[in-house]
Amino acid sequence: MDSATPADSQAGPRGDEASRVLNVSAAIVVVAWTGILCDFGPIVSRILDNVHWTVAYTGAAWLGWIGVRRAERADERETRRWFALGLSAYAIGQILWVGQVILDWTPFPGPTDLGCGALGPAFVWALWTALRTHAKAGRGHAAALDAAMLATTALVVILAIYLPLRGDLDWPAMLVLIAYPAGFFAAAGVALVLALTFRLGLDRRWLAVFVALFLSGSLWMQWNALLLRGAQGDGSLLNFLFSPCALALGWAALRWEARPVEDDGRDQLYEAILRVLPLAAVLGAATALVLVLVLPGFSETLRVVVGLGAIIVVGLATARQALLISERERLLEAERKARESEARFKALFDHAPDGVLLLENGLVSEANAGACRLFGGEAADLAGLAATALLASGPDEAGDDAQRLADRIAAAGRGHPQHFECRARTLEGTPFEAEMGLGLVESGERVLLQAWVRDISARKRAERTLLDLNTELERRVEARTAELRAKNRELETFTYSVSHDLKAPLRGIDGYSRLLLEDHAESLDGEGRRFLGAVRQASLHMAQLIDDLLAYSQIERRAPAVGPVRPRAVARGILATLEPEIERRGMRVRLDIPEELTVRADAQGLTIALRNLVDNAMKFTRDATEPEIEIGGCAAAGSGLLWVRDNGIGFDMRFVGRIFDIFQRLHRSEDYPGTGVGLAIVRKAMERTGGRAWAESTPGRGATFHLQLPLSE
Repeated sequence: MDSATPADSQAGPRGDEASRVLNVSAAIVVVAWTGILCDFGPIVSRILDNVHWTVAYTGAAWLGWIGVRRAERADERETRRWFALGLSAYAIGQILWVGQVILDWTPFPGPTDLGCGALGPAFVWALWTALRTHAKAGRGHAAALDAAMLATTALVVILAIYLPLRGDLDWPAMLVLIAYPAGFFAAAGVALVLALTFRLGLDRRWLAVFVALFLSGSLWMQWNALLLRGAQGDGSLLNFLFSPCALALGWAALRWEARPVEDDGRDQLYEAILRVLPLAAVLGAATALVLVLVLPGFSETLRVVVGLGAIIVVGLATARQALLISERERLLEAERKARESEARFKALFDHAPDGVLLLENGLVSEANAGACRLFGGEAADLAGLAATALLASGPDEAGDDAQRLADRIAAAGRGHPQHFECRARTLEGTPFEAEMGLGLVESGERVLLQAWVRDISARKRAERTLLDLNTELERRVEARTAELRAKNRELETFTYSVSHDLKAPLRGIDGYSRLLLEDHAESLDGEGRRFLGAVRQASLHMAQLIDDLLAYSQIERRAPAVGPVRPRAVARGILATLEPEIERRGMRVRLDIPEELTVRADAQGLTIALRNLVDNAMKFTRDATEPEIEIGGCAAAGSGLLWVRDNGIGFDMRFVGRIFDIFQRLHRSEDYPGTGVGLAIVRKAMERTGGRAWAESTPGRGATFHLQLPLSE
């Protein structure tokens, strides 16, 4: 029936505030009724009637506000608050009524009716908020139609009963008389719809609300009927029954909860009742209509009003039935899609190339053909086996043991998909390495896991073979690297030795040739002196060639220190060292590199490259009438572009592919001396820092050499 809750446990102890309020209120009501039974006269009975009414509704309101304070869930607190507000309004109305009785001023309708009449609508709204919050998806519109249909039916029946008794009672008073039972019956109808829609079960809290509301509406029907006949009296059992109903509403407001009960049989029963409700409402409205049409004493106005009410009930019932049909079609469509989805899943399950197992509580419930091939045997042989018996043959460096597999199965059951590798074994006990995935499968109330298993033994063997090959390759690379380092050291030693051993005799040749020319020039004729000059020139050229080769070798061997570099600053430094030569030759040099341009480069390598290009430009503008050199730069397409442009002799673009090769020259050394290494150094310096170099030229109109480097971030 109902389960214990925090609110229940708080309301239970004898010394609890709620218990004291309920017990004291009930005791006063019983004492007052006992006094009425003793028949001390009509005045005493009237006083005692007001005493038990006032105490009952005040105590009920007090219990309602205690329930609001104790509510733990927001939705329950909201419902209890509206209960408490309705009971408080009634209690205030009752207190006003007592004041009116004392003053012997009892107009009808009067101020007390505003408070007392608010209880029914407050309970309607309270129960509707609970219904709106908790109704299952798609049930909100149906619940609203059910509630409206029951309320309208109750109103039609009330009209059919009351209006013939109206007599000379004015319409405002008549509407008040109708509003009292209509509000209670409407609230009872919403309570019924709430229980049926939300599957509340026969919970005592709900029963207290429903029975008390229905009885209160019935009591008001009887009390108003007596009022219309002028037969109401003090101290009657009818008057007394209002107080137990009030205390029942207060107790329900204190402990209200709306929690469904899972019961398939009850679901079917409640659904059947919901489907019968429209028919019951139509029968009730039709009965009322037949009564006003057949029985004498009913006015035409009454027949029209009741007829309109019956039409509204029929319309609401029709709309409810249309909604039921629509819901039925939706359910049929959902079932069809579910069958199609199940068929697709079945096809995928049966024909999947991997092994697929369905697990329930850690045991195999179904296995596809792929699983039978993988583990051996038939599906019946695998059914009922523990997953850990097939998929955890023991820990190893690549898999999970049985406990870890069980933990993964538990995590997948909580909705966290798993993907891992493990050690598995066939039914015959043959181990193999497997890749496995686990995921939750929706299957009604059953909690199923889908496990797909793939044999990856061949792949793992290939991975181990590849790992061994990589290890061997790394060993060979390390050995070859060590060998290359040794050869580089030997090459450096050889280069140093060669440069030292070659330059020493060259210095001797140059020195002795110079001494011959200085000390023995008179002993030599012109041809001899010319020969000695040629020897000196050749030795100097050879020394320059050795220096250039050493510079090229250093560019190749030195690890570049790449970082942010400002080309304008580099160019200014180069021009500062060449300033005397520039002034001597009267050259015009223009520096057009933005100050903010920054590239990623090796500062030393960029300096060498620009210096060689400027030297090259100065050499080939030797015969220009007005020699000019431009050193420019800009940022373009994520790169920094630099150039050195001159107005020298230029070159034929047919040979542009050779000018950056080592020892390649396009002009005779007699005309323009050089070693053919400078531009090779430029290209090597660029390549070492991720840049590139190229040239453009027209013979007789100068040349432009370009450098491209990445921009610095």
